[in-house]
Amino acid sequence: MAELLNTSITNIPTTNNHLESFNSHFKDTYIKQFQRGGSQVRVNTLCISLISFITPNLIRKRNLQQKFDEELQSRKSHFGILQYKLITNNMLILRKMKLKIMLQKEYFLLEEFKNMSIQ
Repeated sequence: MAELLNTSITNIPTTNNHLESFNSHFKDTYIKQFQRGGSQVRVNTLCISLISFITPNLIRKRNLQQKFDEELQSRKSHFGILQYKLITNNMLILRKMKLKIMLQKEYFLLEEFKNMSIQ
């Protein structure tokens, strides 16, 4: 298989997780838009939606991801790895603080709701 793809054997996925992920995303995101009342999508509708909507959207998503990765790499080289790690660590700390604050707010709201229901 690797020889046919002209790549190393280590680049061939050993699981089908990527396919399962795509299948789930495909069904939940794209196909549901074209279903009517949960019924199966007709073949002609599927073909038209694949050609005119789904495939261009997937290509756009892949291009955006590629541009994002290039920009991230550019910023890493511009700021230097140490500065980038510092920024990343600060972002993680801020996210944890935000999560903690959100959990505290949720706890207080639940306590307030319990108190209201008791009265």
